[in-house]
Amino acid sequence: RSAITHAALSPDGTRVAYTSFESGSAQIWLRNVDGSSPMQLTRTVRPAFWPIWAPDGRSIVFGSQSSGVPELWKISSTGGEPVRLAQSVGMRCDWSHVSNQLVCSDGGRTLAILDAETGKLIRSIPWPNSSAALPCWSPDGRQFSALRSPIGAGSSIWIIDAATGQARETVRFKQPFPMLFRASWTSDGDFLVVNRNELTSHVTLFENL
Repeated sequence: RSAITHAALSPDGTRVAYTSFESGSAQIWLRNVDGSSPMQLTRTVRPAFWPIWAPDGRSIVFGSQSSGVPELWKISSTGGEPVRLAQSVGMRCDWSHVSNQLVCSDGGRTLAILDAETGKLIRSIPWPNSSAALPCWSPDGRQFSALRSPIGAGSSIWIIDAATGQARETVRFKQPFPMLFRASWTSDGDFLVVNRNELTSHVTLFENL
């Protein structure tokens, strides 16, 4: 069985987009949530990772790299040729279901908010000392979460105002708290859920944000 990673549920909850090595390289695949009807969506020369769905489910944005430069590509969820959306803004993104904007992390220097249709940069937010910020939009599209894990210091979760770029620390861990992937929001926006990884993986819920 080939390795599978970076799964993303479609907005209507019927399909999953994910990265699979089944074809011999990392490509984006789709299948129904019951496991049926697998379909290879991308057939790119370079590996494809981190698929995210458009709010209407009609397209998917994914990340890749060209000569070490991160790129974002967009493709119809029914297949076809992908179109490059942006460069040098990272390839780990989230798509707001309210404002039709992307928020991306470049892996340790900057958070970027982009227009999801054109790839145009709307706002750049300095975000140093974080190897994987993994931003995630709140349900109302007004703010997003981001992780910060500086070397030699405790990990923390921050919430950033999308309109102003102002950030506030909402959770700080005194002891090591290795987090996997993003701090996701519950549908009411009242809680954040993170995956804590030590010897085993634990899902942790935070309230009173």
